[in-house]
Amino acid sequence: MIDIHNHVLPFVDDGAQSMEAAIEMCRIARRDGITHLVATPHANFKYNYNRDAHLERLAELQRQVPEINLMLGCDLHLSFENFEDAMENPKRYAIGDTRYVLIEFSDFGVPRSVLNALQLLHGAGMVTIVTHPERNLLLRGRFDLLEELVNLGSVLQITANSLTGFWGEEAQRSAEKMLRNGLEPVS
Repeated sequence: MIDIHNHVLPFVDDGAQSMEAAIEMCRIARRDGITHLVATPHANFKYNYNRDAHLERLAELQRQVPEINLMLGCDLHLSFENFEDAMENPKRYAIGDTRYVLIEFSDFGVPRSVLNALQLLHGAGMVTIVTHPERNLLLRGRFDLLEELVNLGSVLQITANSLTGFWGEEAQRSAEKMLRNGLEPVS
């Protein structure tokens, strides 16, 4: 099993706050059957995304937990600065050496220009994966927008625990509705 969205890198965002915590997160993931884990630190107004520094930290973590395969990705928020850089250097934000990039939407607004931004990323050869739309207060009720994102070529990534109710009834209902409506999210 592959976990494509995990904030396991220590000291870089709101995820693991120590190397010990990161090691334990990896060991728990491996016990749960995960063989490959993608570390996806945030890239937004609050957290700077320095791929070279993150790769160094990932290599150190990999040495500590050789029983799981680690890769670097990014949880990219499409701010103006990030988008410009993502267009110039799309591989900087991709999962490993792939063309897949995780996109996280704001909880405060989804401008129509985001669709154009995603189209440009797709035109640059990237495949966008919209992270946990069922947990986003603005996206989970906008199935018209989610359908539009899928039709553009984006993939939806729901959080597995949303289906169990861990993130609340609204997130669970939204995740279930995505599945029923054939929006084909990945988890």
